Amino acid sequence: MKNPFKSNDPIEISTSIIEPDSWGCLVEGYFWSVKLLLEQVIESGTFQNKWVVYPILFNIRHFYELSLKDILVNLGYIYNENFLKESHKLDDLIDIVERNGKKYFIENESRIGKKLLIKDIEYSMSVIRNEMSEFIKYDNESFAFRYPYNKKGANTIEEPMKFNAKMVYNSVLTCRNQLTKISTQLICDDINPMLNGNE
Repeated sequence: MKNPFKSNDPIEISTSIIEPDSWGCLVEGYFWSVKLLLEQVIESGTFQNKWVVYPILFNIRHFYELSLKDILVNLGYIYNENFLKESHKLDDLIDIVERNGKKYFIENESRIGKKLLIKDIEYSMSVIRNEMSEFIKYDNESFAFRYPYNKKGANTIEEPMKFNAKMVYNSVLTCRNQLTKISTQLICDDINPMLNGNE
């Protein structure tokens, strides 16, 4: 991956210049921020500041949320229906992706044939749900890693968490593998109007 910051020259950013796949671009941005930070922690063998764990976990959690919403956006293009819900809850988003993803893969399996990236959507969704399980437990609603207290004044993380950078790194890569296959399948499907630049 080319480093856009290597020359230290300013770069332009705007969500308008990454359309139509603005969701996918942000997914990649959060993934790479997670990957680079975790690799730095693993390579250094130590945390120079243990509080860096919070932004790392927030970025992972937001990467997961954006990935699920990216899939829902593309399912929406294909079915001409809005599956994107005003929700940050990971378990709700996984349920919506699973329900509509199964429908898509069942309906299109014979048409797509050998080009099918996902051979078993139920397996893929079980992997995704499993790898996201700790985030569902500790931060299902996207609050715990951003603030020390919730709106009621209670600690956002009541019970201590164990953070193992290598395990987290491998978990993120495993989850991303399944999320990317589903997303790529939808984006590259001929019946997705966004493939031809049409909404």
